[in-house]
Amino acid sequence: MSFADFIIIALAGPLGFYACDWILERMIGRAHATGALDHPTDRGSHSTPTPRVGGLGVAGVVLAAALLGWLALWLAGGAMTDFFQAVLGGLILGGAVAVGLGYWDDVRNLPVGPKLMGQIVAAALGAAAVGGLGKVGVLGLYIPLPNLIGVPIVFAGLFWMMNVCNFMDGSDGMLSVFTVAILTGFAIAMGRWMPGREVLILILAAYAGAILAFHRRNVWLAQERKTFMGDCGSQFSGLALGMLALVFFRESFRMDLTAPFALFFPFLFDTGYTIVRRYMKGANVFQAHHEHLYQRHLDAGASHRTVRWFWCVIMAIHVAIAGVITLQGPDSLAGWVAALATPLPMGLYWRYVRRLTGEKKGAGANEAVADPGMSLVDDLD
Repeated sequence: MSFADFIIIALAGPLGFYACDWILERMIGRAHATGALDHPTDRGSHSTPTPRVGGLGVAGVVLAAALLGWLALWLAGGAMTDFFQAVLGGLILGGAVAVGLGYWDDVRNLPVGPKLMGQIVAAALGAAAVGGLGKVGVLGLYIPLPNLIGVPIVFAGLFWMMNVCNFMDGSDGMLSVFTVAILTGFAIAMGRWMPGREVLILILAAYAGAILAFHRRNVWLAQERKTFMGDCGSQFSGLALGMLALVFFRESFRMDLTAPFALFFPFLFDTGYTIVRRYMKGANVFQAHHEHLYQRHLDAGASHRTVRWFWCVIMAIHVAIAGVITLQGPDSLAGWVAALATPLPMGLYWRYVRRLTGEKKGAGANEAVADPGMSLVDDLD
């Protein structure tokens, strides 16, 4: 790390923390004054009405850092940073749509149609700004990917990430643990030289500071100062992490899916497994529920703190796995061994939760009763 890198982190991190905290302090007070609170439901994991404004603070900081970075790249010029500038443009435009419509839903409880359309627009703006990928690889084996295929894949990936973060934002600290782990994985990947490095450090440091400010209010502070992330934050987080992953996918991950797949795997596994499990049980996969692995862990009697620590360990292991693949190369022996280890942590957690809940092979857990008006795109706070 250079002295310039250290100065950027030392300034952007604390500034992101205090800026986010300042926004949240005011928005939490406003939510309590107006009664715009998230009330307990059968599909939720909380028992006290709580604001859902955490995403406004996090998104405000990240969008400001992204805009500042975009302006810096525009002033600097150079073809090497054109892709990065395009990514930041997509993050700013798509992120503004995601957080704006998400907050509207948090306050007004929009029907499924407008929420789904907002996600489509946000993901489409991100995909259109980035364009195609050119090629994609797995374990060092590459295939060309024309834009006609690449752009829809980018769109689908961003749309899915928005929903994955929405699904998994149902326990105190869950999304902030995931975000910090992903940002740490990105920082490790930045050990290799990248164009626009200083701008990336600025955004990652500001993002980390903001998410820690949110985590403090989501987990540590008293109820009257507490907030959930809300749709405005979970959808924005999915889009932001997905857009930033595209930068590292091109520059540090060498256009190879192995490392980013390992890094994001825990959330992808929980979401994918839950959908398949519900489908196999004959349940409506588009209906809101309370059957994710982490939610079943909570229902078995574990506290939010216990579940959070389980996921801290799981995400730390996956950061290490992705780091080995990135630094050693996906086609190296170490990269192959790390890739083969990717499913193990979540496989062990899956077995643990099944044993904890007493679930037997071929028999599902009791299905949660959900409001038929709720859908796949609803927040699980």
